[in-house]
Amino acid sequence: MLPNQIAEDRMNPLPEDVYKRFIRKVDRGTNLILTSLLSNKVFVSGEDKYLKQYDLFPTDNYHAVDWRKPAIQPNEEYPSHGIGTTCVTFNYDLKKMITGGKDGLLISRSPDSIKKIKDYQVYSVVSEGISAVSVDEHGFAYVAGFDGSIFVISLEN
Repeated sequence: MLPNQIAEDRMNPLPEDVYKRFIRKVDRGTNLILTSLLSNKVFVSGEDKYLKQYDLFPTDNYHAVDWRKPAIQPNEEYPSHGIGTTCVTFNYDLKKMITGGKDGLLISRSPDSIKKIKDYQVYSVVSEGISAVSVDEHGFAYVAGFDGSIFVISLEN
């Protein structure tokens, strides 16, 4: 085989008998999804101001979805970023879920008690808020802004 043929073979999708393709229809505007290994829940967020919790993993067959029907309702909705969530991560031991938003807030929650939040105003709305976040094993969050700056904050205090 020629190198181009090998690359073309690698680009073909896996046949469906090798994997199962499942789907769960959620709200339009959803652009972030995360799962918690500790709570077995699926959380989605996006352009609205809520973090939505689904207790059911996607189980609908992709080919059987009726796209004209409305999405299933989440099990819970929690207040989140006022003008959209832009990024999400978990800390090193998976005990904190951290989200960043266009509002410049960094929100830290425990996956076991989602309603309890601790927030940090690290950027302003004028600078378009937070573009990315990462947390190290010592509890420091590294927060990037859309303005090109990086902010480091301890989540332990």
